[in-house]
Amino acid sequence: MKKLLLFISTMLILFSTLTFAQFSITIDGERDDFYNTQKGPDEGHIYLPPQAYSVDSGSNPGSVEDEYDLSGLLWFAWDELYLYCYAEVWDDYILVNNTTVYENDALELKIDPDPLAETTTGVAAVRLSSLGEDLADEPLGVDNLVTGPGGGTPEIDEPFDPVEGEDYARKLTELGYNLEFRLPFDVIVRENKYMLAEVGSIFGLAVNLMENDDVGRETVLQWSAGMQDQVWSNPQLHGTVTFLEGNKVKMEPINSAGGTAVNDSAHWYIPPVEDGIKDVNKTFTADNFQLGQNYPNPFNPSTTIDFTVTKKELVKLSIFDILGHEVKTLVNQSFSPGIHSVTWDGRDEAGEIVASGVYFYRFEAGEFTDVKKLTFIQ
Repeated sequence: MKKLLLFISTMLILFSTLTFAQFSITIDGERDDFYNTQKGPDEGHIYLPPQAYSVDSGSNPGSVEDEYDLSGLLWFAWDELYLYCYAEVWDDYILVNNTTVYENDALELKIDPDPLAETTTGVAAVRLSSLGEDLADEPLGVDNLVTGPGGGTPEIDEPFDPVEGEDYARKLTELGYNLEFRLPFDVIVRENKYMLAEVGSIFGLAVNLMENDDVGRETVLQWSAGMQDQVWSNPQLHGTVTFLEGNKVKMEPINSAGGTAVNDSAHWYIPPVEDGIKDVNKTFTADNFQLGQNYPNPFNPSTTIDFTVTKKELVKLSIFDILGHEVKTLVNQSFSPGIHSVTWDGRDEAGEIVASGVYFYRFEAGEFTDVKKLTFIQ
């Protein structure tokens, strides 16, 4: 019997050790293995698509063209000391060129530590800019985890002095940037209300992903209950986050304290789990550019050519005859990452129909070049 009890005790200790070992977060701007276990908002993972804009933010809300222009994946986790956040952002222009911090590309959290309290005004805030002081055009516009009501002076006895590489990290990627940080629970405070970090507890949260493609904030991608810019002063616009076992959280775009905020599903959604997780960290090489075979082929009167661009690049696509003479330049301009198409109607630069026969089309993007053959028939 003693041996059986010893065996059971040993297995329980081993199981608890393995369970604990699964949660390991290093603040380095790279996705930890733990985050790959979170498959959706019920486990702390959300997606901010271009459609998830705050409807009253900026002069042109919803101006984001596509996910390469701006989109974000975020993961949240917790332990007994910290709230963790990791974000992978696709952004084709990364700018910190304004001394006003919220006018720059940045990730911002608005937090209501105690959403069930009677007081419903004011929130705690945290912001991490896309670039640090060493890369920013305006170092005064950089935020390194400023906390406190509205993102101003911290409402705490001991000011939080975050350390890069320990409390926060940034990493530039081929498609944008990664941000990662941890927040001590004792600095997330609103009107002397603190977060209770234990399974089953809740807090209010709004996530803002700021977009600056020129000189200031143009729009904001947001996760919240109300999709309004006023999340900085109105906790009833916040979504609800619940602490779960296993260091995960449940994220619901509804307000736990009621109020008038109603999530607009047209402006906020999550990707299906089966779609997997896009890899913003992928390092692209010239081999990642692609030139497709034209279709139809042979063709008359027109044919379509697809090509893939994996980073913003000047693209030239031209038609040549079998003697190597350039017949037509179809494309000579910059393209953002994505799959693009162009049509050739069988005419040369003068607008004349070319003769039947074999032609070649050459694709150039940076250092990448590819040539394929097509046939025109009359």
